[in-house]
Parts: sequence; structure tokens; C-alpha cells
Amino acid sequence: DHRDLHSFPTRRSSDLAGEKKQCIDWINYAYQLDRTPATAWGCADFLEGIGEKQEAKRLLNDVLEVVKSNPASDVDPKDIQSVKDRVEKM
Repeated sequence: DHRDLHSFPTRRSSDLAGEKKQCIDWINYAYQLDRTPATAWGCADFLEGIGEKQEAKRLLNDVLEVVKSNPASDVDPKDIQSVKDRVEKM
């Protein structure tokens, strides 16, 4: 019966905005635990997937700064170049 469809609870846009903010906060937290190009890449994928391209770009730029400020890190130069290329395409 089509009337049953109207009995399902619906979400308000304010609920969804709050959930999106929580997702962004968790992604940023995960990135802070492991500030590497691989983690930044995965987090940026998720952020772009939920429409947060600017936040993804900020995170990728941050990891480039982290790597630049720590020249002794064992990050593969190819990984750094991949992140740079992605930021340029954004």
C-alpha cells in the first residue's frame, strides 16, 4: 500500500549537515593520526566523495608541507609528486 511509504521517518537537512560535519571531523582526526601521503590521499578521496573538494585540497596541501618540513622522512618522491599532481588538477 502506498500509504505505508509516508510512515517512514525522514531526515531533516539539518540532521544531514550535522552528520556531514561529523564525517569531516573524523576524517581530519584520522589524518592527524598518520600524516602521510597515503593517508592524505584516502582521506581526500572520502572528502571529495561527500562534496568537500576544498577540504580535500587543504588536507593534501597540508601533507605536502609536512613532508617538506621533514626532509629525513622516508616518503617516496613518486608519492609526493602524485599528491602535487592531484592538487594541481583540483
